[in-house]
Amino acid sequence: MRISTSMIFDQGASAMSRNVSDLLNTQAQLSSGKRVTTPSDDPLASAQAVAVSQAKDMNAQYATNRGAATTALQLEDQTFGSIINTLQHVMSQVVAAGSASLNDNDRSAIATDLQASYQQLLSLANTADANGQYLFSGFMGGSAAYVATPTGASYAGDTGIRYVQVAAGRQIPINDIGSNIFQAIQPATASTVISGSMSNTGTATFTPVSTTDVTNAGANHQFSIGFAIDSTTTPPTTNYTIKDLTDTTVPDVTGVYTSGQPITFAGKSVTFTGDPATGDTYTVAPAGKSSTNVFDNLQALIDTLKTPVSAQGPTGSANLSNALTTFNQLFGNTYDNVTTVRTTVGSRLNELTTLGDIGSANDLAYTSQLQDLLDVDIISATSQFAQQQASLQASQQTFIQTQKLSLFSLL
Repeated sequence: MRISTSMIFDQGASAMSRNVSDLLNTQAQLSSGKRVTTPSDDPLASAQAVAVSQAKDMNAQYATNRGAATTALQLEDQTFGSIINTLQHVMSQVVAAGSASLNDNDRSAIATDLQASYQQLLSLANTADANGQYLFSGFMGGSAAYVATPTGASYAGDTGIRYVQVAAGRQIPINDIGSNIFQAIQPATASTVISGSMSNTGTATFTPVSTTDVTNAGANHQFSIGFAIDSTTTPPTTNYTIKDLTDTTVPDVTGVYTSGQPITFAGKSVTFTGDPATGDTYTVAPAGKSSTNVFDNLQALIDTLKTPVSAQGPTGSANLSNALTTFNQLFGNTYDNVTTVRTTVGSRLNELTTLGDIGSANDLAYTSQLQDLLDVDIISATSQFAQQQASLQASQQTFIQTQKLSLFSLL
């Protein structure tokens, strides 16, 4: 076989070009730290890296969303803390207003203090975030949640819950509805509410109602308790009649009243002390059928404390004491509801923390996968670079020696 001079030169140049290309490619890998710089370097690894990168980017977006959700819920939690403090102050003032040593002016001063609590509570209900969005207005974040009325305040938002995608399969609510906070109760724990008419003329006062049998058929019914004095007996006898206002077919419960002795009916028990008058009436109702709007209740309390009762004597004192007992129950139910809702906020914050830990672990896993797919093995690449240098030098030396095979060198 005859080997031409041009063939020798072509093969030598091709070998050196190939070695130089390989050397430069390895050098580029060592410089960038990447084994795959173009899809052609490793098509399979490139395709896998695209999928992993997408997953990593989504994980990063979830982390951003979790940060935003955490900020929103932390603000809500702080607001709940202030709401609870305000309610505690209101309930302490209810107790203080019941002191027998206070006169009408003293109670009016407490009412003035409670007016400030009302304004503070209304301001907290209309708390806005850094973007000016009201926390408790639902989807109507641009409008205040509550609007003051002559009798208290009314909810002006909607029932929308804003969700944020915080993980691949998890959306978390970042707001709570104002009406579920300031106008709701927890049915499982809320106490039954008893109230008396301010027009009662007797001196009887009541204790909060206790539930002795939650399975009783009338557990969630509304009742009226009426008193009447039978003057035909000696001495006169005070009788009570309890009517089921929810189911009027239920027979009335009747009995002779004794001050300080519990009156039981429909799985409930209540104790009156003092002397009721004929026609005095009282209502016993489940918490959900009583007033649950904390603003209306607070305004009603303020109005009650501003109303003079000293001139009414023992009757006025008894009616005031009963009203304060009722208000204490109403605010206690609201307090229980707010603390329960706040607990759910804490649970969501804990979940975000857990999801954040999982997201951080996933990010490390994705980073490791990408390194395995794309990053260069420094030790292997360094060794390969040395081999390619040697190959290039060998091809260069071979080409030089091949040049000497010409017959012209023998002339």
